Amino acid sequence: MSTEDESSAAPAGPERSSVVEPGLYVLDADGEPREEPHLAIWGQWFRDHAKECRLATDRLPTGALVTTDFLAIDLNYSRNGPPILWETCVVGGDHHGYKQRYSTEYAARSGHRHVVERIRAGTFEPYSEEGVEILRITRSYLGKEP
Repeated sequence: MSTEDESSAAPAGPERSSVVEPGLYVLDADGEPREEPHLAIWGQWFRDHAKECRLATDRLPTGALVTTDFLAIDLNYSRNGPPILWETCVVGGDHHGYKQRYSTEYAARSGHRHVVERIRAGTFEPYSEEGVEILRITRSYLGKEP
């Protein structure tokens, strides 16, 4: 028999999850990210708000699909500096696989617009010279050298 008063026990369910995970985020009522350490609460929020996590989507004539999303998981694994919670991805077209991550919604929206505008203009250069060389080597290895 338990010595703890059962009436004071924490309720079961998402509102009192015992699983604590660092780096999980939700958006509050004002759209600002806040850390949510309880896995069950975070999971329920994500299920309920998954569509709202998509900030922007553009399908371009080049065949590229550019999306920017709130990830709800901090990709700053070192935990030094601000959390990295948004990501722009390019799927299809000449820049397939390009990703850029951001710490603020403002930066994510600005980055998305920049990528879309530059791809449309044919002036998108997402990589440093070293990155271009790595991309060339990878494409060559895969037999996709232009």
